[in-house]
Amino acid sequence: MKTTARIVDPLIGDSYSSNEVIRCMDVNLPWVQRRIEDMPSMISLFYFSIAALFFLWTINLCSSQIAKWLEIKKQEATFSETY
Repeated sequence: MKTTARIVDPLIGDSYSSNEVIRCMDVNLPWVQRRIEDMPSMISLFYFSIAALFFLWTINLCSSQIAKWLEIKKQEATFSETY
């Protein structure tokens, strides 16, 4: 956190994790290269964006399925305790 605190806007305060800062740096670093040949192409940006959206959608879908499963198990446990 000591290293990342030097590059984060002080107005943000402590409402971030150092892992989030490092991840943002990793994602954005290729787009600030000095030589244009070292920068990613627009198509790679497109594919990266699609992959990121798919990943987030998958996590959201899985977490909602897990929540439903846990609710069913909780109801089953309550039902079996009643009888």
